Amino acid sequence: MLRFWFAIFLFFSIIIHIINTNGDEHMVQSTAVRGKLICGQEPAIGVRVKLFEQDVGANSDDVLNETYTDDDGEFFIHGTTMEVGQIQPIVKVYHNCLYSRLFGLRRIQFLVPYHFTNYGIHAEKVLDLGTFNLEAILPRMMLQTVLLSFLILSNYQVVVGNRMQSVQIRGSFRCGEEIPHNATIELWDEDDPIENFLHQFFVQENSDDPDDKLFTTHPDINGTFEIIATHEEFTKLSLYMVVYHQCEHLIHCKSNSYKDRKLQTWRQFIFRIPQQYVNDGDKAVKVFDLGTWNLQFKFMVINVIQFNRRISLKF
Repeated sequence: MLRFWFAIFLFFSIIIHIINTNGDEHMVQSTAVRGKLICGQEPAIGVRVKLFEQDVGANSDDVLNETYTDDDGEFFIHGTTMEVGQIQPIVKVYHNCLYSRLFGLRRIQFLVPYHFTNYGIHAEKVLDLGTFNLEAILPRMMLQTVLLSFLILSNYQVVVGNRMQSVQIRGSFRCGEEIPHNATIELWDEDDPIENFLHQFFVQENSDDPDDKLFTTHPDINGTFEIIATHEEFTKLSLYMVVYHQCEHLIHCKSNSYKDRKLQTWRQFIFRIPQQYVNDGDKAVKVFDLGTWNLQFKFMVINVIQFNRRISLKF
Protein backbone atom coordinates (compact mmCIF):
# COMPACT_ATOMS: atom_id res chain seq x y z
CA MET A 1 0.00 0.00 0.00
CA LEU A 2 2.85 2.39 0.81
CA ARG A 3 4.37 1.80 -2.61
CA PHE A 4 0.99 2.55 -4.22
CA TRP A 5 0.67 5.94 -2.52
CA PHE A 6 4.32 6.72 -3.27
CA ALA A 7 3.65 6.00 -6.97
CA ILE A 8 0.61 8.28 -6.91
CA PHE A 9 2.64 11.03 -5.22
CA LEU A 10 5.46 10.63 -7.75
CA PHE A 11 3.02 10.74 -10.68
CA PHE A 12 1.38 13.99 -9.56
CA SER A 13 4.77 15.51 -8.72
CA ILE A 14 5.88 14.89 -12.29
CA ILE A 15 2.64 16.41 -13.66
CA ILE A 16 3.05 19.52 -11.49
CA HIS A 17 6.68 19.86 -12.57
CA ILE A 18 5.69 19.69 -16.23
CA ILE A 19 3.02 22.34 -15.73
CA ASN A 20 5.42 24.63 -13.87
CA THR A 21 8.18 24.29 -16.45
CA ASN A 22 6.17 24.27 -19.66
CA GLY A 23 2.62 25.29 -18.82
CA ASP A 24 3.34 28.98 -18.34
CA GLU A 25 5.03 29.18 -21.71
CA HIS A 26 1.99 27.69 -23.44
CA MET A 27 -0.46 30.01 -21.64
CA VAL A 28 1.41 33.26 -22.36
CA GLN A 29 -0.28 35.09 -25.25
CA SER A 30 0.79 38.25 -27.04
CA THR A 31 -0.64 40.86 -29.36
CA ALA A 32 0.55 44.12 -30.93
CA VAL A 33 -1.17 47.10 -32.57
CA ARG A 34 0.09 50.17 -34.38
CA GLY A 35 -1.60 53.15 -35.97
CA LYS A 36 -1.61 56.87 -36.61
CA LEU A 37 -4.12 59.26 -35.06
CA ILE A 38 -4.94 62.66 -36.50
CA CYS A 39 -7.28 65.46 -35.48
CA GLY A 40 -8.42 67.13 -38.67
CA GLN A 41 -5.28 67.84 -40.66
CA GLU A 42 -2.93 67.75 -37.67
CA PRO A 43 -1.32 64.77 -35.90
CA ALA A 44 -2.97 63.91 -32.58
CA ILE A 45 0.02 64.27 -30.25
CA GLY A 46 0.12 62.82 -26.75
CA VAL A 47 -3.09 60.82 -27.06
CA ARG A 48 -3.39 58.06 -24.48
CA VAL A 49 -3.62 54.52 -25.88
CA LYS A 50 -4.25 51.51 -23.62
CA LEU A 51 -4.24 47.81 -24.46
CA PHE A 52 -6.66 45.61 -22.51
CA GLU A 53 -7.55 41.95 -22.39
CA GLN A 54 -11.32 41.65 -22.21
CA ASP A 55 -12.70 39.64 -19.31
CA VAL A 56 -16.26 38.37 -19.21
CA GLY A 57 -18.55 38.56 -16.22
CA ALA A 58 -17.93 40.78 -13.21
CA ASN A 59 -14.16 40.87 -13.66
CA SER A 60 -12.72 44.11 -15.00
CA ASP A 61 -10.60 44.08 -18.13
CA ASP A 62 -6.88 43.49 -17.59
CA VAL A 63 -4.53 46.31 -18.61
CA LEU A 64 -1.70 44.86 -20.70
CA ASN A 65 0.12 48.05 -21.64
CA GLU A 66 -0.20 51.81 -22.06
CA THR A 67 1.44 54.33 -24.35
CA TYR A 68 1.00 57.78 -25.94
CA THR A 69 1.16 58.95 -29.53
CA ASP A 70 4.39 60.63 -30.64
CA ASP A 71 4.90 63.95 -32.43
CA ASP A 72 3.60 62.41 -35.66
CA GLY A 73 0.50 60.99 -33.99
CA GLU A 74 1.83 57.45 -34.33
CA PHE A 75 1.82 54.72 -31.70
CA PHE A 76 2.89 51.11 -31.22
CA ILE A 77 1.67 49.01 -28.32
CA HIS A 78 2.49 45.43 -27.38
CA GLY A 79 1.12 43.32 -24.56
CA THR A 80 1.36 39.84 -23.07
CA THR A 81 -0.85 38.02 -20.61
CA MET A 82 -1.39 34.54 -19.20
CA GLU A 83 -4.76 33.01 -20.00
CA VAL A 84 -5.91 29.44 -20.45
CA GLY A 85 -8.37 30.30 -23.23
CA GLN A 86 -8.14 32.56 -26.27
CA ILE A 87 -7.67 36.22 -25.30
CA GLN A 88 -9.70 39.11 -26.72
CA PRO A 89 -7.50 42.24 -26.91
CA ILE A 90 -9.07 45.70 -26.91
CA VAL A 91 -7.37 48.99 -27.77
CA LYS A 92 -8.88 52.03 -26.05
CA VAL A 93 -8.04 55.55 -27.21
CA TYR A 94 -8.74 58.54 -24.94
CA HIS A 95 -8.75 61.96 -26.61
CA ASN A 96 -10.34 65.41 -26.69
CA CYS A 97 -10.18 66.07 -30.43
CA LEU A 98 -13.03 68.30 -31.60
CA TYR A 99 -13.96 69.29 -28.04
CA SER A 100 -10.59 70.34 -26.64
CA ARG A 101 -12.04 73.22 -24.61
CA LEU A 102 -14.53 71.07 -22.76
CA PHE A 103 -13.97 68.86 -19.73
CA GLY A 104 -13.68 65.15 -20.27
CA LEU A 105 -12.22 62.76 -22.82
CA ARG A 106 -13.93 60.87 -25.59
CA ARG A 107 -13.14 57.17 -25.87
CA ILE A 108 -12.86 54.88 -28.88
CA GLN A 109 -12.58 51.12 -28.43
CA PHE A 110 -11.20 48.80 -31.10
CA LEU A 111 -11.55 45.02 -30.89
CA VAL A 112 -8.45 43.24 -32.18
CA PRO A 113 -9.19 40.16 -34.35
CA TYR A 114 -8.25 36.85 -32.76
CA HIS A 115 -5.74 35.95 -35.45
CA PHE A 116 -3.58 38.89 -34.35
CA THR A 117 -2.85 37.04 -31.09
CA ASN A 118 -0.44 34.16 -30.61
CA TYR A 119 1.18 32.08 -27.89
CA GLY A 120 4.57 33.27 -26.71
CA ILE A 121 6.09 36.47 -25.38
CA HIS A 122 6.48 38.10 -28.80
CA ALA A 123 3.67 39.07 -31.18
CA GLU A 124 4.11 37.39 -34.55
CA LYS A 125 1.78 39.81 -36.38
CA VAL A 126 0.94 43.48 -35.83
CA LEU A 127 -2.52 44.91 -36.47
CA ASP A 128 -2.14 48.22 -38.31
CA LEU A 129 -5.22 50.38 -37.70
CA GLY A 130 -4.14 52.80 -40.41
CA THR A 131 -4.60 56.56 -40.14
CA PHE A 132 -7.65 57.46 -38.08
CA ASN A 133 -9.21 60.93 -37.88
CA LEU A 134 -10.47 61.35 -34.32
CA GLU A 135 -13.01 63.95 -35.44
CA ALA A 136 -15.29 61.10 -36.51
CA ILE A 137 -18.04 60.88 -33.88
CA LEU A 138 -18.82 57.26 -33.05
CA PRO A 139 -22.02 56.08 -31.32
CA ARG A 140 -22.19 55.72 -27.54
CA MET A 141 -19.26 57.96 -26.71
CA MET A 142 -19.97 59.09 -23.18
CA LEU A 143 -19.46 62.78 -23.88
CA GLN A 144 -21.10 62.73 -27.29
CA THR A 145 -24.79 62.59 -26.41
CA VAL A 146 -24.80 65.72 -24.25
CA LEU A 147 -22.55 67.65 -26.60
CA LEU A 148 -24.53 66.86 -29.71
CA SER A 149 -27.79 67.90 -28.07
CA PHE A 150 -26.17 71.18 -27.01
CA LEU A 151 -24.66 71.81 -30.44
CA ILE A 152 -27.93 71.07 -32.22
CA LEU A 153 -29.81 73.59 -30.10
CA SER A 154 -27.05 76.20 -30.30
CA ASN A 155 -26.94 75.89 -34.09
CA TYR A 156 -30.70 76.10 -34.49
CA GLN A 157 -31.88 78.98 -36.59
CA VAL A 158 -35.49 79.94 -37.21
CA VAL A 159 -35.66 79.85 -40.99
CA VAL A 160 -38.98 79.80 -42.80
CA GLY A 161 -37.60 78.38 -46.05
CA ASN A 162 -35.06 75.70 -46.83
CA ARG A 163 -31.42 76.60 -47.43
CA MET A 164 -28.92 74.84 -49.64
CA GLN A 165 -26.07 73.22 -47.67
CA SER A 166 -22.98 71.34 -48.80
CA VAL A 167 -20.43 68.84 -47.52
CA GLN A 168 -17.37 67.08 -48.93
CA ILE A 169 -15.91 63.90 -47.42
CA ARG A 170 -13.02 61.72 -48.50
CA GLY A 171 -11.17 58.75 -47.09
CA SER A 172 -9.63 55.38 -47.81
CA PHE A 173 -10.54 51.86 -46.68
CA ARG A 174 -8.50 48.69 -46.81
CA CYS A 175 -8.72 45.17 -45.42
CA GLY A 176 -5.20 44.23 -44.41
CA GLU A 177 -3.31 44.14 -47.71
CA GLU A 178 -6.51 43.96 -49.77
CA ILE A 179 -8.95 46.60 -51.03
CA PRO A 180 -12.63 46.21 -49.97
CA HIS A 181 -13.99 46.98 -53.44
CA ASN A 182 -17.52 45.83 -52.64
CA ALA A 183 -17.92 48.07 -49.59
CA THR A 184 -20.89 50.43 -49.72
CA ILE A 185 -20.66 53.93 -48.23
CA GLU A 186 -23.82 55.91 -47.56
CA LEU A 187 -24.29 59.51 -46.38
CA TRP A 188 -27.50 60.31 -44.51
CA ASP A 189 -29.06 63.45 -43.06
CA GLU A 190 -30.87 62.92 -39.78
CA ASP A 191 -34.16 64.74 -39.34
CA ASP A 192 -33.96 65.48 -35.64
CA PRO A 193 -37.23 65.26 -33.69
CA ILE A 194 -36.31 68.22 -31.45
CA GLU A 195 -35.72 70.52 -34.40
CA ASN A 196 -38.81 69.21 -36.16
CA PHE A 197 -40.84 70.15 -33.08
CA LEU A 198 -39.40 73.67 -33.06
CA HIS A 199 -40.09 73.98 -36.78
CA GLN A 200 -43.71 72.98 -36.27
CA PHE A 201 -44.02 75.43 -33.36
CA PHE A 202 -42.63 78.46 -35.22
CA VAL A 203 -43.66 77.72 -38.80
CA GLN A 204 -46.86 75.76 -38.09
CA GLU A 205 -46.00 73.15 -40.70
CA ASN A 206 -45.51 69.43 -40.30
CA SER A 207 -41.91 68.37 -40.98
CA ASP A 208 -42.09 64.81 -39.66
CA ASP A 209 -40.17 63.01 -42.42
CA PRO A 210 -37.65 60.15 -42.36
CA ASP A 211 -33.90 60.54 -42.69
CA ASP A 212 -32.67 61.48 -46.16
CA LYS A 213 -30.05 59.48 -48.03
CA LEU A 214 -27.81 62.02 -49.74
CA PHE A 215 -25.12 59.91 -51.39
CA THR A 216 -24.00 56.34 -52.06
CA THR A 217 -20.57 55.30 -53.32
CA HIS A 218 -17.92 52.55 -53.26
CA PRO A 219 -14.13 52.52 -52.85
CA ASP A 220 -12.17 52.75 -56.11
CA ILE A 221 -9.32 50.44 -57.17
CA ASN A 222 -7.08 52.13 -54.60
CA GLY A 223 -9.63 51.93 -51.78
CA THR A 224 -10.30 55.67 -51.77
CA PHE A 225 -13.67 57.38 -52.00
CA GLU A 226 -15.06 60.91 -52.14
CA ILE A 227 -18.48 62.28 -51.37
CA ILE A 228 -19.67 65.68 -52.60
CA ALA A 229 -23.26 66.31 -51.60
CA THR A 230 -25.71 69.19 -51.38
CA HIS A 231 -29.09 69.20 -49.68
CA GLU A 232 -31.84 71.68 -48.92
CA GLU A 233 -32.97 71.74 -45.31
CA PHE A 234 -34.41 74.42 -43.04
CA THR A 235 -32.05 73.48 -40.19
CA LYS A 236 -28.35 72.69 -40.04
CA LEU A 237 -27.67 69.30 -41.61
CA SER A 238 -27.00 66.52 -39.08
CA LEU A 239 -25.02 64.03 -41.14
CA TYR A 240 -23.97 60.47 -40.48
CA MET A 241 -22.32 57.79 -42.59
CA VAL A 242 -23.10 54.09 -42.77
CA VAL A 243 -20.46 51.72 -44.16
CA TYR A 244 -21.21 48.12 -45.15
CA HIS A 245 -18.29 45.80 -45.82
CA GLN A 246 -17.20 42.16 -45.73
CA CYS A 247 -13.67 42.53 -44.37
CA GLU A 248 -13.18 39.50 -42.11
CA HIS A 249 -16.95 39.04 -41.83
CA LEU A 250 -16.45 35.35 -41.07
CA ILE A 251 -14.77 36.42 -37.83
CA HIS A 252 -16.91 39.38 -36.80
CA CYS A 253 -20.27 38.66 -38.46
CA LYS A 254 -23.32 38.68 -36.20
CA SER A 255 -27.00 38.61 -37.06
CA ASN A 256 -28.80 41.92 -37.50
CA SER A 257 -32.37 43.10 -37.84
CA TYR A 258 -32.37 43.54 -41.60
CA LYS A 259 -34.98 41.46 -43.41
CA ASP A 260 -32.78 41.08 -46.49
CA ARG A 261 -30.79 37.93 -45.80
CA LYS A 262 -28.12 38.93 -48.30
CA LEU A 263 -26.94 41.47 -45.73
CA GLN A 264 -26.47 38.84 -43.03
CA THR A 265 -22.84 38.38 -44.09
CA TRP A 266 -22.08 42.10 -44.08
CA ARG A 267 -20.50 44.04 -41.27
CA GLN A 268 -21.51 47.67 -40.78
CA PHE A 269 -20.53 50.67 -38.73
CA ILE A 270 -21.86 54.18 -38.42
CA PHE A 271 -20.49 57.55 -37.35
CA ARG A 272 -21.45 61.20 -37.39
CA ILE A 273 -19.88 63.98 -39.44
CA PRO A 274 -18.83 67.04 -37.37
CA GLN A 275 -21.12 69.96 -38.17
CA GLN A 276 -18.16 72.25 -38.72
CA TYR A 277 -17.75 70.58 -42.13
CA VAL A 278 -21.27 71.58 -43.23
CA ASN A 279 -21.73 75.04 -44.73
CA ASP A 280 -24.41 77.01 -46.54
CA GLY A 281 -24.16 77.23 -50.31
CA ASP A 282 -23.76 74.79 -53.17
CA LYS A 283 -20.04 74.13 -52.61
CA ALA A 284 -18.22 72.75 -49.56
CA VAL A 285 -15.70 75.11 -47.97
CA LYS A 286 -13.78 72.42 -46.01
CA VAL A 287 -13.14 68.74 -46.65
CA PHE A 288 -13.63 66.12 -43.93
CA ASP A 289 -10.82 63.57 -44.41
CA LEU A 290 -11.38 60.32 -42.52
CA GLY A 291 -7.86 59.09 -43.15
CA THR A 292 -7.02 55.49 -44.10
CA TRP A 293 -8.91 52.89 -42.08
CA ASN A 294 -8.00 49.22 -41.88
CA LEU A 295 -11.39 47.52 -41.61
CA GLN A 296 -9.94 44.42 -39.96
CA PHE A 297 -10.67 45.96 -36.56
CA LYS A 298 -14.15 46.22 -35.06
CA PHE A 299 -15.60 49.12 -33.11
CA MET A 300 -16.69 47.88 -29.69
CA VAL A 301 -20.30 49.02 -29.88
CA ILE A 302 -23.26 46.74 -29.17
CA ASN A 303 -26.98 47.11 -29.89
CA VAL A 304 -26.87 50.64 -31.26
CA ILE A 305 -30.28 51.97 -32.27
CA GLN A 306 -29.44 54.43 -35.00
CA PHE A 307 -31.33 57.70 -35.01
CA ASN A 308 -34.75 57.93 -36.66
CA ARG A 309 -34.22 54.89 -38.87
CA ARG A 310 -34.93 52.66 -35.83
CA ILE A 311 -32.43 50.07 -37.02
CA SER A 312 -30.58 48.02 -34.45
CA LEU A 313 -27.02 47.56 -35.65
CA LYS A 314 -24.48 45.14 -34.24
CA PHE A 315 -20.99 46.32 -35.17
